[in-house]
Amino acid sequence: MDYGVEVTARALRDLKRVERRPEYAALRATIDSFAADPRPRGYRKLVERPGYRVRVGAFRIIYDIEDTIRIVTVERVGRRDHVYD
Repeated sequence: MDYGVEVTARALRDLKRVERRPEYAALRATIDSFAADPRPRGYRKLVERPGYRVRVGAFRIIYDIEDTIRIVTVERVGRRDHVYD
């Protein structure tokens, strides 16, 4: 059974900012792939706060996984130097 993928309003704004960049397609594909595999190769658990991150080039996707209800919530998308703020 697949997971549901929710994208927060903040993450949607983040995606809108990178919409014209070449990495946009890879970011969208990675977010869409969370439905089948919320823990893809290269994912990391965050140390300073709850959640996970996955790297897509110079960008990071910050997300949370609720295994009991099978939901992945994408919280932030951005360059690595700004996404952890």
